[in-house]
Amino acid sequence: MQSTLTPLDLHNFFAELRLSMAPTSFADGLATFFESLEATLYSSSSSQPVLISVDHNSLEQFLGVLQGPLNTAKINGAFLDVWRIAGVGQEELRNSAILAWLLDRSETHGQGDLFLKSLLNVISDRLPLGFPQPSDLDMGYNTFLETYPLGNSESRIDIDISGPNFILFVEVKINASERPEQVARYRRLAEEASNGRSFGVLFLCRSLAGLELSEHDRVVALTWRDVSACISSYLRDNPATDGNRVLREILRQLAQHFSKFN
Repeated sequence: MQSTLTPLDLHNFFAELRLSMAPTSFADGLATFFESLEATLYSSSSSQPVLISVDHNSLEQFLGVLQGPLNTAKINGAFLDVWRIAGVGQEELRNSAILAWLLDRSETHGQGDLFLKSLLNVISDRLPLGFPQPSDLDMGYNTFLETYPLGNSESRIDIDISGPNFILFVEVKINASERPEQVARYRRLAEEASNGRSFGVLFLCRSLAGLELSEHDRVVALTWRDVSACISSYLRDNPATDGNRVLREILRQLAQHFSKFN
């Protein structure tokens, strides 16, 4: 019997699998196996279905070997998703609060400005002249959720990140789209609040497709997948230890949560 899959189906499956793997040696080895398999199956850019011959006896044996470790991982809580359990969903205010926690250098994750610097590095090729740079964070900054920098209801900003030498606004979108002139207003607000500091606006949305920001020189678009990549980069660069396992697991689940918005 043969199964028909497109390369895109396989790509999406393996991307989701990598995010869901528990940080164990078994999981690392299994992830490496699937990455190698993905590279082989996804090497063609053709949109034609890939025909895969399945040896059902070998597959049954393979899945039988997996059953024990997977059950152990489930018992140990490897498949818990605190963000799903908490009912965060795709509600913008709740996800804005989580993102503000991640980017706040003083928050309980204990990683300082690492995540904001990582995010700016992930999108470094998109940052225009005069936009806040990772080095600007070295003088410190404060992170505020839902502020009104000009003191009126029309100047509401989802996340306001301000330092002595820069100001950065983050506008968070998940299901809502930008309203007419909204992007221009964010840019104007950032400039007015900057008082001579470098300034910029991060416009966070599901997809860059069809988003036209070329006329707004200090507005940079990014996706939730960029944020997820920032977290995944931290996880790659900081191996699991007895001291960081709780944080790593929360962040792994957060990366998976954010990646679902794209």
